[in-house]
Amino acid sequence: MTCTRLLSLSLLIAAPGHASGAAPRCSRAYFPSRRAPDLVWFLGRALPDTLYAGPGPVRTSGEGPGHAGPFGTGAFRGQLVSVERLDPQAERQLGSALRAAGNRVVLVAWDYDAACRRMARVARADWIRPGTGGLYEGVLRPREFWAGDLPTLDVFTPELVPYPSGPGLAIRRFRDSTIQSASAEQMFEYLSAMPSGLRLNDIDGWDAWLQRWARDHAELAGLSPIREVVGLSHGEALRRAASYHRIRSPIAGTWRLVMTIPPGDSVVFFARTAETPISAAYDSLRSFQLGEDAVRRPPFSYDLYARFAAERASLDSAHAMDDAGTAEGYFELATAPLFESRDSTVWRGGLPVHAIPRQLFKSQGAAGLRLEGMDSLWLKDRFSRREGARFQARFVLTRDGRMRGEDRLVLNGVPLFTIRAERIEARRYPGEMVPRGP
Repeated sequence: MTCTRLLSLSLLIAAPGHASGAAPRCSRAYFPSRRAPDLVWFLGRALPDTLYAGPGPVRTSGEGPGHAGPFGTGAFRGQLVSVERLDPQAERQLGSALRAAGNRVVLVAWDYDAACRRMARVARADWIRPGTGGLYEGVLRPREFWAGDLPTLDVFTPELVPYPSGPGLAIRRFRDSTIQSASAEQMFEYLSAMPSGLRLNDIDGWDAWLQRWARDHAELAGLSPIREVVGLSHGEALRRAASYHRIRSPIAGTWRLVMTIPPGDSVVFFARTAETPISAAYDSLRSFQLGEDAVRRPPFSYDLYARFAAERASLDSAHAMDDAGTAEGYFELATAPLFESRDSTVWRGGLPVHAIPRQLFKSQGAAGLRLEGMDSLWLKDRFSRREGARFQARFVLTRDGRMRGEDRLVLNGVPLFTIRAERIEARRYPGEMVPRGP
């Protein structure tokens, strides 16, 4: 069975690995199907000059190393880029200031850690080879945070800038490599057409606009990655009507988890899930090929978004997404129970071995060194299996209301670790997402 998840992001692309060569657990990469009011696109060309721009209004909470590596002195410095064509909507708010600045802007690159928390980028500020042309993007800072009189933009995924030569774009994985890719100018045409009057969270309104635009610009809409954006945008709209969106998961709540590796080393951590699934898996090739009838039937399985922490108290923070020692991940659960009796109900699922915060291992000394790396072995084992067989964990709800889970990794007949979980309270995050701090 081939299952496809309905994703919340517009288009997922492979992001580059960590500078050390290890695969990052956080990969940010997408082209938008909706326009944020402070996002600016332009065609331009990188210049060799850099200057100090300061952190501006950006908050950081990440812990290094980041994805860009530790080398250089680029923190809060920006690279100058010459603007050749400015997005018409940005022209109205930025045009006169841009001309006064000699059609130059400052791009300040940022980094993020393995838990997707934002951090200052200390790699070289001139991350783009001078003379490189393409489609650039950034979030425009308020005027008081500009570098002198130069319009200043923050770039939070610099590995994707500029299009199409950003290093993260060079390794993107689309389903059909024979589909022609859009040029920078064609991407600029698509992005510039986005309306300004729609609210960012009006998913149905944006999808209706994008489907109309795709019908009127069929040739352009058939190019990659615009083609994928159009399809996944419709999947996002369908998701709102999907049956799984209304599921109240039986495993939602706050959990205590213990990971043990023979002969007896262990680490304890805590997790709190959302109330409803954030995504689901169906037996279909592509999420954007699912019709409205298809997504209304029960999914094969679903994911519950969750927050993980070394201390239970960290899960209560209003800024849980930004607290050190925490991470984000998912609980997985098959929709239909595997077994039901008068005394208990059993589900297949997946426990979040990959979401254990790195800080937990560091605090365990020699035991932590043995535990670290087990998550990558777990992922390799699970994703080498067929979709249904990936669910090796079992969740058991007993008649007295207690919920437990257990997963283990055995390779070549040798047990490598066991992870046991118990729900310790019903408290969960409302809706499908963990609340983020401001």
